Amino acid sequence: MEPGRCSIHGLIVAEDGRCVICRRGTGEEDVPERTISETTWAVLIGGVVLAGIGAYVLYKDPFHVRASPPTLGNTQVVAQRQPEPPPPPPPTHHAPVFITDEKPPASAAVPSTPSDGSTDKTALEAAKKQVQIKMYTKPNDNLTAQVRKYFGKHGYTYVEYDITQSDTDRIDMTSLNPSGSIPTLVIDGTVVTQIEAEEVDGAITRAAEARMSQAPRK
Repeated sequence: MEPGRCSIHGLIVAEDGRCVICRRGTGEEDVPERTISETTWAVLIGGVVLAGIGAYVLYKDPFHVRASPPTLGNTQVVAQRQPEPPPPPPPTHHAPVFITDEKPPASAAVPSTPSDGSTDKTALEAAKKQVQIKMYTKPNDNLTAQVRKYFGKHGYTYVEYDITQSDTDRIDMTSLNPSGSIPTLVIDGTVVTQIEAEEVDGAITRAAEARMSQAPRK
């Protein structure tokens, strides 16, 4: 059976008796349904997956990307490392030296003053040579050799005790000077361990003055 045709346009009519042109005039023409192809869906889904992966990578920061230092205005703030102070120089050790040519200061040797107001230097020097001096030593000691030279130059008499030859002398010196430094001097009963010319001559001078003060006046 031949389908019917529109009496106006001569086109095949649908079941409602109208053709395509008739439907277009009333806005009811058939419009093909638009659909998204499978390829387009695949592209869209792939883009969403890639965007999600990129966001995760940036969140985790696997490459430990460090943020740039803060800026103040247009000037970049850079923390400056303070330079470390140089190490202190190593300590220097000097061997003790007994100066034999220096004269003791005036405060170390204060001569006695007789009743007439004059200074009896001759009597003081004589009294200094009467002071009893003990010196505890060891063989081949450089400082001891310098003290011997000093005593000989000034005419001081002394008795020397070698602590390597006598246990008694070693014990006596240790009781007087627990540090055991050599030489150890005993000047009229006063122990002297700081072996310097000023200290030694000052101790001898004070011992001589004490002797002069105790001597009967003529």
